Amino acid sequence: MAFVSMRKIYIILSFIFFGQFVSGQGALGTWSSYLPYNEAMVVANADGKIFCSTEGGLFYYNTKDNSINKFGREDGLSDNGISTIGYSEQTGILLIAYEDANIDLIYDNQIMNISDIERKQILGDKKIYSIYFLNDMAYLACGFGVVVLDLSKKEIKETYDKIGVGGALLKVNDISSLGDTLYCATDNGIYTGSLLGINLIDFNNWNIDTSFPGNGKTVNTIVSTNNLLFANVKSEEQDKDVIYTYNGSEWSEYPYFKNKTIQHLNVKDDQLIICSRNDFDLFSSTGEQLKHIYIGLPQYAIVDADGIAWIADKESGLLRNSNSWEKVPVSPEGPSDISVASIEVSDNKLVAVAGGRGTSLSNLYKNAELYTYSENHWGGWETDSLKDLIKIAIHPDDPGHYFVSSWGYGLLEFKNDDLSEVYLDHNSSLQSIIPGDDFYRLGGLSFDSQKNLWVTNSGVSEPVSVLKNTGEWKSFSFNNILSTLNLGDIIVTQSGHKWIILPSGNGLFVFNDNGTIDNEDDDEYLKLSVRDENNTIITNEISSIAEDMDGNIWLGTNAGIVVYYSPSRVFTDDDFYAQQIIVPREDDPGVGDLLLGSETVTSIEVDGANRKWLGTRNGGVFLVSDDGLEQIHSFNTDNSPLLSNAISDIAINGQNGEVFIGTDEGIISYIGEATDADDLFNDVYVFPNPVRETYYGDIVVSGLVENTYVKITDLNGNLVHETTSLGGRAIWDGTNLLGQRVQTGVYLIFCSNEDGSLTHVTKLLFIH
Repeated sequence: MAFVSMRKIYIILSFIFFGQFVSGQGALGTWSSYLPYNEAMVVANADGKIFCSTEGGLFYYNTKDNSINKFGREDGLSDNGISTIGYSEQTGILLIAYEDANIDLIYDNQIMNISDIERKQILGDKKIYSIYFLNDMAYLACGFGVVVLDLSKKEIKETYDKIGVGGALLKVNDISSLGDTLYCATDNGIYTGSLLGINLIDFNNWNIDTSFPGNGKTVNTIVSTNNLLFANVKSEEQDKDVIYTYNGSEWSEYPYFKNKTIQHLNVKDDQLIICSRNDFDLFSSTGEQLKHIYIGLPQYAIVDADGIAWIADKESGLLRNSNSWEKVPVSPEGPSDISVASIEVSDNKLVAVAGGRGTSLSNLYKNAELYTYSENHWGGWETDSLKDLIKIAIHPDDPGHYFVSSWGYGLLEFKNDDLSEVYLDHNSSLQSIIPGDDFYRLGGLSFDSQKNLWVTNSGVSEPVSVLKNTGEWKSFSFNNILSTLNLGDIIVTQSGHKWIILPSGNGLFVFNDNGTIDNEDDDEYLKLSVRDENNTIITNEISSIAEDMDGNIWLGTNAGIVVYYSPSRVFTDDDFYAQQIIVPREDDPGVGDLLLGSETVTSIEVDGANRKWLGTRNGGVFLVSDDGLEQIHSFNTDNSPLLSNAISDIAINGQNGEVFIGTDEGIISYIGEATDADDLFNDVYVFPNPVRETYYGDIVVSGLVENTYVKITDLNGNLVHETTSLGGRAIWDGTNLLGQRVQTGVYLIFCSNEDGSLTHVTKLLFIH
């Protein structure tokens, strides 16, 4: 039976078929994805726009203006994680199939989502492996059979989901046709069905091609051209695949290309395109080799009307070839991996690492990867000799100088973005968890106000070390209180206290050296459970920690948010306890709910207005007010372009308000309202200025001091708007106190700090 069609249509704001994307930072509230584009998978020519799907995302190269353009969820796509793409020249439709079998159709400046296959209840594999266009139909090779999509009606027409022997589900790798017969490449040879009105929903009308020499073996790719069919039989041995050709009456081995591992076959007119391990080849109908290019790992290739080859390579992204040797990469810049363990931002520079730990704090043994983003360019570093990077700490004086902890491989120091040192026991006070071997499980890093770097070191007798600003190391034992425990993140508070997460339900550890690192006689330390005012444990499962601008300690736990107010009392007050935040319900203010009480909060970041950005394990991202009582934003995959609801880390660029969100599907950012406050009104500016009659977005006043009172008047002194800055930024929607758009004229913007000791006045031209 055909599926019941479920469709959603979105207008593409960027008009990809007629317009161009706008690069650079967007306006307030806009999203930008930062994904890897180096592992290319499939390429399609959509009327001069060469679309390429990669492990991270989708982009296209415009052959008319040579521009490279990213295209993601922020532009209207329904999903991420693309399995394959294809373009129908007859209908002008670009079809995008996702890993979860969701489908987008792009045409006429709009996106139509078809989620029928995604929603279909099928045990096993629903993935769409390839797309074959025939007239105005798209035949989808799926993990359970074949789905026919009518592109003219933009709906599912038929489903052949039981074409295996006895009506069994059958994985189809690729589809083609020859004459009036449909050919399906499967893991068990080639299955055929008639296109002459035969009911192919009935499995009895499908046949195994027993004449095929590779019958019973895996056929991964199949194409047809010039009344010939080409099919590749996979071999368990490397470089032993065999291509067979069928002329309508008999099969024979293709004699011109042997002893290779074939990734994909394609055709251009009567030419055969072959992507094999490390090679791209183009053959004429007579077997003449027209092109041979040695490439890293080509996965898919097409040749356009001008004879230019476009090759999706798993190592180098999209490659353009216009002669016998040229291999020009034309992919967007991006990070090297979708994995994100930690993100930090300093002075307009982002540093992120791919890595992490298993759910039980086991090693993942993921190769060390680090990537940087600054001035719209990405850089990177990686090695297979080090693994499982965890946390980043950027030196307060130099964004190019930073440290990275690893779960087993020591502490890495980078200078000018190059690895300069790896600290182990021979050049630091760090200790290996395995005596006599090098295995250093380092969980957290944090600089204090004196620029000393504090490091947590799990499962050893001296579990906290400090790299002093003099270059000397020192470690602390704490009378073996922590020697058998794993240690997580560490923060250094405004009062100089060190707060450390103890994973696996062991609560917290707080340490105070009283400003004398080398004198342990005045040290204070305490291992504590997270208890409420009744001395009842709230939870000891802590995932994240942050100090806000008021000096309060915010904990992300498996029971939502918990806060320590006045945490400097931890060593002096016997009645020291934590509190959960109760948020009143809008429909019944007398009843409240615990702030994210049902979520595990994996990341906490404080913005320039002391508001909290909260990342969760499964629920997306929340922005709450400074006291946590008001929810300002809630972002998830259903209501926003967020790549995934599983959040690993959040970091904020305080200079422009860009909030970077790390997920298990990569990095995406949101332009928030708040920025870091300045000390003086030295760099106040208004954007846009002037405000044109066609502009209806927010007007932003930046460069303000903390809690600036902003008053906007006309030249006659009539008040039209007043507000308080969010950190260093104030926002005006261009309307007066009655909610009406203001008239054309010059407006004065008066700024003053809380006590009126600092003031500033600037002007704005507004055109109605």
